[in-house]
Amino acid sequence: MKTLQSKMIMLTVIILVFMAGLWLFLNNQHQLTIETYNSILQRYMAMNELTNLSTEAVKQLNGYTTNPRTETEARFAYAVEKLERNYAELPALINPGNKTTLLNFKNMIASLVETMKLSAKDTERQEKNSALTRLEEAIQINKFVHEEMLSLLNQELTTYNDFYVRMIRQSADLRKLGFWSLGLASALLFLFSYQFVGSITRPVRTLAAAAREISAGNFDKPIEIKGRDELSLLTLTMNRMRISIKNLIEEMSIKAQLEKDLRDHKLLLKESELRSLQNQINPHFLFNTLNMLAKKAYLEGAEETSELIASVSGLLRYNLRSLKGMVTLREELHVIQEYLIIQKARFGSRVGYELKLDESCFTVPIPCMTLQPFVENAIIHAIEPLEQGGTIRIEVTRQEEQVIIEIADDGGGMKEEQIHAFFHPRDHEPEESVTVGTTTGIGIPNVIRRLQLYFGADDIVQIRSDTDNGTVIRLILPQQGGNIG
Repeated sequence: MKTLQSKMIMLTVIILVFMAGLWLFLNNQHQLTIETYNSILQRYMAMNELTNLSTEAVKQLNGYTTNPRTETEARFAYAVEKLERNYAELPALINPGNKTTLLNFKNMIASLVETMKLSAKDTERQEKNSALTRLEEAIQINKFVHEEMLSLLNQELTTYNDFYVRMIRQSADLRKLGFWSLGLASALLFLFSYQFVGSITRPVRTLAAAAREISAGNFDKPIEIKGRDELSLLTLTMNRMRISIKNLIEEMSIKAQLEKDLRDHKLLLKESELRSLQNQINPHFLFNTLNMLAKKAYLEGAEETSELIASVSGLLRYNLRSLKGMVTLREELHVIQEYLIIQKARFGSRVGYELKLDESCFTVPIPCMTLQPFVENAIIHAIEPLEQGGTIRIEVTRQEEQVIIEIADDGGGMKEEQIHAFFHPRDHEPEESVTVGTTTGIGIPNVIRRLQLYFGADDIVQIRSDTDNGTVIRLILPQQGGNIG
């Protein structure tokens, strides 16, 4: 993993290496210039020293020849020794530009030394005339040495002038090179720094934008940052946090919805049970009375009346049971048949009904008192108001993994506002007529809501109605797991 610290260290090292390399290059060029200048200066000093030493040696020879004593002899010997010592260093001063002239100068110095030594020997042998003659020769050679020295200096000045011109040009070139190098280095460092800073700021901006999205409640957009540093690790952590928050919010939403549905379900059950309790006036006494009347009618030969009373007793007993339980579709259809027998006896030929039932669907579980409110609503609001009456049609079929229940009438139909009120009762004023006259005291909106809560689907009930063909209520029940036998 390339950490931010390693990136910064790498940037610092690159800058230091480049600056050190540039400094070493410029310093090396400067050092070469100084060494060249020093070499020329050393030749000047060496040749000037030789000229001075040769003049000093001739002077000491003249003193020794004029006054031959031990002291003058010693001074002459010392001057010659120094001249020879410097003479030995002449080869080091030779270069291609002064080679010929310097060799001539070297030979003259050698001839001068030899002539002075011969003059000193003549003086020592007291051959004064010979010593003076050789002294004159030494003086003449010394003049030639001076002239050759001037020639050498002139050549050195010419060489130095060329060197000075080259040095000026080189200095200008180095200055240009320095400027270009600095400019190029600055551009490269700027690009590298821009890339380096961008590799930090771009992920930070992306993380900041992602944080704003998360704070605004948008948890679906993933955070994408490429890299292998701390920011990529932070991105991975934020992605995990985003997913965790999203899952937590979804779980909380589901839990809140479940709690709301549970509260609604409980309220509906309490409402239904309260309305059911309003109709429970001494139920045991009522059952016993109805059973006694049914037996009495049977004994008196009124079998139809006995069956009717038995149907009323069964219907009442079913309606008084708890709404919290589940029943089979068979039980619901049985109580519907009991209810239709009673209504047939009440209205006679004005009420007709047709049943088309698939017995393979009878074991499907369904909340208690689901179908009867729909049938009651059709009798009270569709059939009863018509002088000629009407027909109730109930059909139960199976379609793949669903059980379809249709309750249809051929009455006057309903308005869209009435249908909307069934599914959205809170948007409309409550109507007392919805439950008045029913045996259950349960309204259609209550039944629809109970079905939606139990099966977890909003489209469990469909209502289609028009003024010419009546109303069709369609229940679509999922066949869930095992059935109630």
